[in-house]
Amino acid sequence: MCPSDRKKTEHQALRGAVIFAGLSEQDFQLLLGALRRTVVPAGETIFQQDAMGDSLIALADGCLSVRYKRSSGDNVQVDRVEPGEIVGEMSCFDPAPRAATVEAIEDSVVYELQRVVLHSLDDNAPRVATQIVRAVIALVHQRLLALESRIAGKLGAISSKHRPSSGRRAAGTVVSGSLDAETITVPKGLEPTDLVVLAGAGIRKRYDSGDELCVEGERGSTCLFVLRGQLELLREGRRLAVLASGSIAGQIALVADSPRSATLRALGEVETLELSRSDFEGLLLAASPLALRFQRQIAATAIRQHRGVLRRLESVIDLPDSSLSDNADNDDNESGASTASGEDALREQLADYMAGLTEWGISLDDLQHIEVADTTGQLSAAEVRARKRFQ
Repeated sequence: MCPSDRKKTEHQALRGAVIFAGLSEQDFQLLLGALRRTVVPAGETIFQQDAMGDSLIALADGCLSVRYKRSSGDNVQVDRVEPGEIVGEMSCFDPAPRAATVEAIEDSVVYELQRVVLHSLDDNAPRVATQIVRAVIALVHQRLLALESRIAGKLGAISSKHRPSSGRRAAGTVVSGSLDAETITVPKGLEPTDLVVLAGAGIRKRYDSGDELCVEGERGSTCLFVLRGQLELLREGRRLAVLASGSIAGQIALVADSPRSATLRALGEVETLELSRSDFEGLLLAASPLALRFQRQIAATAIRQHRGVLRRLESVIDLPDSSLSDNADNDDNESGASTASGEDALREQLADYMAGLTEWGISLDDLQHIEVADTTGQLSAAEVRARKRFQ
C-alpha cells in the first residue's frame, strides 16, 4: 500500500473513534495537525501500569493488548484494542498513574493527543475541544452507569432501575435582582464573577421546604448551583446525602440525556441557580472560557469518581454472589449473627459507593462526610460500621 493510501486508511479508522466521530470534516482535519503519529513495533509497551500519564491514544492500525496486574501478582489481559478505539482518555483530562499496561500485539500505528495540546485547542479550536470533552464525558458516564449496575446487582435488594419519587417536581419561584455575595455561597471552583456570567444565562429560583427539585427517574436537562440552604439526596426513598450551600448538582445533565439517578428535596428554604443544557450549549458555542473550563471540570469529576470507586471496590465487587445472599444461614449463635451483620454492613457500603456514582457532585472523599440514614432518620449499627470503612 502506498503511503497516501495508508494514511487515508488510518484516518478512516480514526474517524470511527467515539471522541472524534462528531467532528465536521474541517474540524477533523484541524485535529489531525494536533495529533502525533507513532509506529509501534509488535511487543513494545505504550503505557505502563502505575506510570504517570497525561495523554490518550487512538489506534489507527494494528492491535493492542490491555493487561492489568492484580495485587495478587497475577497479570491478566482485560481487553483488546482494535482500530478506531481509544485508550488512556482519563489521563488526558486528569493526569494520574496508568490503570493498566498497554502493549502492541502486532505492528501498530497510534495517534497521540497530549493534555497540553488539548488545552491549547480551547483557544485555537474551541469547537474541536468542546466536542472531544463532551464525548469523553459521555464515555465515562456510560462506564459509571455500567459500574453502578454491577454494584446494584451485588446489592440484590436495591434495584438498578430508576423508580420515580412519590412526589412531583416543584416549579419553584423565580428570583429577580442582582446576586448578593453576602447571603449566598459561591460553589467551589467558581469565582463570584463566574457566577454572574452563569446567572446571566440561567435562572435563579427559590424553593420551600419539602419541594422536590429533581425526581428520580425523570429525564434531566438542568444543572443546579445551590446558593443558599440545603438539599437532601434520596434514592428509592432512602437518604444518601445532604448537599450544603455551595454544592453543584446534576451537572451531567448538561452534556448527557439520561434519567435522574436520585431525587433532590429541599430542607428548609433553598435558593438555586439553574442552568439548562440549551443555555450551556449557547455558552459553548460562544466559546465562553468559563463554559469550556466547567465542561472540563465535569469530565475530571466523573473520571475521579470512576477511578475512586474502582479502587475501593477491587476487593468487594468480585465477591461471590452467595456472600450477599438474603438466604444465608442465620442461626441464633454468635457466628451466625456476625455473618448477618457483616452482610448488612457490606450492603450499606456498596449503597454508599452508589451515591458516589451519581451526577450529584459527590466525590469519594465526600462520602466519609455525608449523612447516611435509614427511613427513621437514625443510623443503624450496620451503617455505622460501613461508615468506618471509609476512614
